[in-house]
Formats: sequence, structure tokens, C-alpha cells
Amino acid sequence: MGSRGEANNALAHSSGRRRGKRVSVGEFGVESE
Repeated sequence: MGSRGEANNALAHSSGRRRGKRVSVGEFGVESE
């Protein structure tokens, strides 16, 4: 149960972070820093 929950959470976080934060703050933040 713990393994499945963590895997699902990681997938959801990766998808949400890569779709909005990574493209908006990631691309500009990495180049700015």
C-alpha cells in the first residue's frame, strides 16, 4: 500500500510540476539563476 501510494503521488507531482511550474518557472528560473 505504501509503495503504490508513493508511486501514484510521485506521478501526479511530476505531471503537475512539469506541466505548469517547470515550463513557467523552470525554464525561466533555470536560465535566470
